Amino acid sequence: MRYLRAIRGVAYPPCMRPRWVLLAVPLFAVACVWGRARDFVRDDGSGDGGVEPVETDETGTTDDDDSSEEEIEDAGFDADDGAPRRYVFVTSSDIEGSHPDGIKHFDGICNGFAEGVELLEGKKFAAWLSTKKEGALTHVKADSWTGRYVLVTGEIVALTSSDLTHDVLPKPINVDAYGNVVTEPDRVWTGTNDDGGLAIPDCVDWTSSTAKGWTGKTTGAWTHAAQTNCADTALLYCFEVP
Repeated sequence: MRYLRAIRGVAYPPCMRPRWVLLAVPLFAVACVWGRARDFVRDDGSGDGGVEPVETDETGTTDDDDSSEEEIEDAGFDADDGAPRRYVFVTSSDIEGSHPDGIKHFDGICNGFAEGVELLEGKKFAAWLSTKKEGALTHVKADSWTGRYVLVTGEIVALTSSDLTHDVLPKPINVDAYGNVVTEPDRVWTGTNDDGGLAIPDCVDWTSSTAKGWTGKTTGAWTHAAQTNCADTALLYCFEVP
């Protein structure tokens, strides 16, 4: 109040009369608070009110963006974790379901399709087929394998051999030895149940054209989908073996 009395005797222009001073005081206080807040923002040099900035890489992605990639890897796709791996592919053409030499003939077909492919050079393959002697899981030596099964494109179809004992794979085996996607036909000779064991009928151990055999599908139930006449044709799954 002493300050206000002191300024009453002074001649002010209209805009500077005491009532304007009274109005200016609270505005000045607001300005002071605002200025202090700005100083606080500048204290850590971030300009974001003291909140640490989100770090990004050169592409502009944040650390949180990696979570989606981790989820994909956990699901079995493109996970380059250094684990041992074997290749698997589907033949690019279909084959009749019987031959006098039985399963040896079909193993030979798999190796024939792999021949000439640089990535598969020096590797051996066996057909995913079951016989009365052994199931497909044993025939391709998967029951003693703890590594990955991958397509030639690098995509993982099975993180472990246990993934092969399910109706649907994490990734379908629908790529041939050259990396081409095979869409037709989608029927594959297997003679194999979901557990990797023998499914009857099996074209009489793959030797009789008058019998029937179980087939899987590259677009669905991969190893146990339907029975097919052995004189008909279907693809083969080919697994790398030691």
